[in-house]
Amino acid sequence: MIKRNILSTILLIIAVINLTFVILQCFSFRYPNVYSFVYLTILFLLAALTAILSITGAFISRFAKKYVIALVCVLIVFSIPVSMWSMFFWKFCPPLYSQTDDINNYLKTDKYVEEYSPLGIFPDEIPKSARNTEYFYRYRHMVEADYDIYLKLNLSKSDFDAERNRIKAEYPDVEIVDMKNSTEEYRVKYEHNRSYSYKLAIFSESDYSVVYTASYSLEGDTVGDVPYFKEIMQHQDYSAFEGLKNE
Repeated sequence: MIKRNILSTILLIIAVINLTFVILQCFSFRYPNVYSFVYLTILFLLAALTAILSITGAFISRFAKKYVIALVCVLIVFSIPVSMWSMFFWKFCPPLYSQTDDINNYLKTDKYVEEYSPLGIFPDEIPKSARNTEYFYRYRHMVEADYDIYLKLNLSKSDFDAERNRIKAEYPDVEIVDMKNSTEEYRVKYEHNRSYSYKLAIFSESDYSVVYTASYSLEGDTVGDVPYFKEIMQHQDYSAFEGLKNE
């Protein structure tokens, strides 16, 4: 009886530790959204598996036959590594991600993006003359971290020229690509994890619009989603994007 109580206590402690870790992971996303409710449910049940089997075992031990109790005990033993292994998925393949299109959350990013992704190509604040503003932010961690930030706005001519000059001054090595319809694409190259990616700014003089983009991968993330700027611009004539890839 004493051994059974000790085992039950250990199993409950494991479950509490797992569920505490799960809760902390959920709160680590700044704008939490569920990637898959099925995946979320499976991982949650695995995290609580030791507690579920412990309570089940205690309940059926009062009236079940010995071989049933033995089977539950075997399941409990296997549930410990399975439950602990589920923490790996909560850490590196969580069922949650951050996403917002609220301009009030402009550049208020998750911790990973703050630490590892310089966003200097974006203006520190939205210019006062800005209108027709569109904003999108997404961060998730499916095997590897991935982020996607997009800002489009129309500016006054003075703010438009000021933004263009700011990027030229802050990034002397910026690559400028001339495109159709009086449009220029500014490419700022960043190094991360021994590879390179680009932050982009597109200036169109026809309507004084500016598009800023930042994405961990220019091709797409580990679950196959293309960067937001490619998704939103796929019907527009930004041909210079086609030859731009991570190195």
